[in-house]
Amino acid sequence: MDATKTPTISFTDIDFSLILYILAALLIGGGGSYYILKTERMVTAIGFFIGAIAIFTYFGLRWFDGLKLRPGISGAIDPNTSWPPVINYCPDFLSLKKEGTSFYCVDTMGVTTMPLFTQGSTASATNGLLLTSTKNAQGYATDALSKNFTWEGIYDGRSASTRTPPYPSTA
Repeated sequence: MDATKTPTISFTDIDFSLILYILAALLIGGGGSYYILKTERMVTAIGFFIGAIAIFTYFGLRWFDGLKLRPGISGAIDPNTSWPPVINYCPDFLSLKKEGTSFYCVDTMGVTTMPLFTQGSTASATNGLLLTSTKNAQGYATDALSKNFTWEGIYDGRSASTRTPPYPSTA
């Protein structure tokens, strides 16, 4: 950032709920500690203050996405990054199995409505999900709905993503 430019702050850039949360945390942590300290229990007051601040910090990090007091600063979350950063070749809890030149995702744990795949079995379209390089997320969504599985980044159980599923290399 250029040292000669002073960033302007508008009220839309400030997260007032975060500021209120910090003030409430300090008021409850400090006020509770002061109340306990008035009863001459110093160790309990210190323990309460440390515990209250720890609890407020724990929940504050989960409820707020970062300090937004200046434009361009948004904390640890980058809104331009898609989630998940990497998509698996197979849906959640399924295993990749290669049969000849075809790739199948098979259920080795019994989490879908597909037949359970055992070690000596041969993967096929009847007991697995055939992967193709041309099928998009919407195409896999119909399979997911009928075979009762989800696929992080492709199908969440309700809607299909616009991302293209990965396809394993033939090497």
